[in-house]
Amino acid sequence: MLQTRQVQHTLMAYLRHELCTPIDATIGYSAMLLEELQTQPDSIFVADLQKIHACSQQLLTLVTTILDPVQLEMSQIDGELSRFGAELRMELLTPLSTIIGYCEMLLEEAPAELIPDLDKIHTAAHQLLSLVNDIVHLAQQQLQRLTTPDTNSPLLLEHPATAILLRSATTTLETLDRESTVTQSQGGMILVVDDNPTNCDLLSRQLKRQGYTVTTATNARQALRLLKAISYDLILLDAIMPEIDGLELLQQLKQDDRFKHIPAIVISALETIDVAVKCIELGAEDYLQKPCNPILLQARIATSLEKKRLRDREILYRQQVEHLTATAAAIEERNRIAREIHDSLGHSLTALNVQMQAAATLLLTDPTQAHSFLTQAQRLGKTAMQEVRESVRALRTDERTEQPFAETIAALAEEFRQVTGITPNICLRLTQPLSFSVSKTLYRIVQETLTNISKYAEATQVQIHSIATEHRIDLKITDNGRGFNAHQQTTGFGLQGMQERVAALNGKFHLTTSPGSGCQIQVELPLSLN
Repeated sequence: MLQTRQVQHTLMAYLRHELCTPIDATIGYSAMLLEELQTQPDSIFVADLQKIHACSQQLLTLVTTILDPVQLEMSQIDGELSRFGAELRMELLTPLSTIIGYCEMLLEEAPAELIPDLDKIHTAAHQLLSLVNDIVHLAQQQLQRLTTPDTNSPLLLEHPATAILLRSATTTLETLDRESTVTQSQGGMILVVDDNPTNCDLLSRQLKRQGYTVTTATNARQALRLLKAISYDLILLDAIMPEIDGLELLQQLKQDDRFKHIPAIVISALETIDVAVKCIELGAEDYLQKPCNPILLQARIATSLEKKRLRDREILYRQQVEHLTATAAAIEERNRIAREIHDSLGHSLTALNVQMQAAATLLLTDPTQAHSFLTQAQRLGKTAMQEVRESVRALRTDERTEQPFAETIAALAEEFRQVTGITPNICLRLTQPLSFSVSKTLYRIVQETLTNISKYAEATQVQIHSIATEHRIDLKITDNGRGFNAHQQTTGFGLQGMQERVAALNGKFHLTTSPGSGCQIQVELPLSLN
């Protein structure tokens, strides 16, 4: 006596799906024929096809009910397979005989365009008849496999679901009901993977009628070849196939960067919740149990395709953002180069020009002083060349030699004195070393301001004051020159560069000036960014 519920469940599932394979084919093909004839409701063939379709639905209901392991006690079949088989035949033969009879009449009378599908219905019905007549032997063979331990066989008792893997599973779907509100599809490239050619043909034709472009594959290797050659929007995958089954193929796809973004819907004859969970864990978009409700499948397909479209848009959006970010970075880099050239090289060249003009003026009247100015100009020329080299080096590497802030400001003040004869008043109160970014920003601001003063201000006094606290540092540069109208002044690289540098460190920049009142630049930088 067999006592294991696992054996009962596996046996019933095996028999049920073996019988449902041809039943699904008769349902699907008869539904498609009825759809083709819907414009001819008075056709003499419509009534016969409706009887075939109705009997096919009846067969599906009978098989699902009779072979339900929840409803059927094991004692009803254990040791009494002959009686069980006879009762099953008695229930199924009447609607099955009706299908065969009407199909044979239609094959004799129907027009040529209906014959191929009628022939498929006739073949499927005879396949089902053969299975029903041999149901006892089929059940005995399966019981033998389930109850005979074999370490070389995947059909071990502790893995009841693997029993179904011996046979080719079916993927058959009814066409959408003509009264369904789902009348349009959004289109898309779909790959159907099923080792049963009838299932592939039926599902492919149904999906094409809904507006999809469909390709079929009868095994995993063929599916992989197609995926490498064609870009698909969705994969409908049979879980049970020979050699590489659907779950193995799904796992391979989700581990491959080329295919992991393609949604896959698994359609399986396996009823256990464990299989459904496994599919989802492996990355399936959805899981449907055979036989599928066609309207439900259509809804799942539409949802999966919409998700993929949204994912594709998100990927495109991210690529566009990355492109714009790279473009913005390139623009910022060009601006930075412009600031570097203006701040460093521009300063040296301006001072050089002043020295050369002074030398030219004194060349005849005071050659000694002119020679002094030329010497300074030569030094500034070397400085300018060094600035060019440093700018080039700065573009090639981020490694820079850091100098104390006070020393860099003192060097700028000495250069300013040599050019203008004005010694800036410097007052620096620093409580801690400054970070490179803060030190460099303040250095460039002082450098640019002194350059502007020497070129335009006609000042006689310059003050450079800086005070640092625990959280911020303030810089104030004041001159008593002629000043200018800040509202009318066109912002060039000088002021603009200073403002951009301060903004980059989340600082504050303030300019105070007016004609005849000198100029004051105030900068406040946070030290929390150090």
